[in-house]
Amino acid sequence: MSLLAWAFGTLWIPYLLGMDIRKFTVELDSAAAWMKIFPWARLACKGKCRAYAIEAWSRVFPAGMYTVCTFSLAKVSGYYFLESISFYWCWFALLIWLLTLIGTFRSLINYR
Repeated sequence: MSLLAWAFGTLWIPYLLGMDIRKFTVELDSAAAWMKIFPWARLACKGKCRAYAIEAWSRVFPAGMYTVCTFSLAKVSGYYFLESISFYWCWFALLIWLLTLIGTFRSLINYR
């Protein structure tokens, strides 16, 4: 049952990533190529490319929880190939967390 729940959660990831990319690139007609390739960088940008809002933290928690749950499922179930998924996803989740944190600090500095 746990593996089925994990698989169902995994099926949501492409949809969530697609909606996130769509949200960040909808107004980027003449932006730099790196912003179109990795649009989450806009969380930490300043100026007209800035995309940070307090709601940005709502993408950090699910990314981190998916990483931890995948790692735990790999240990408990014995499907050790899942550890490699959690390893790479951990770096992505950490990067999103860091970019969101930078965006938060920039928002606080600009608030004053």
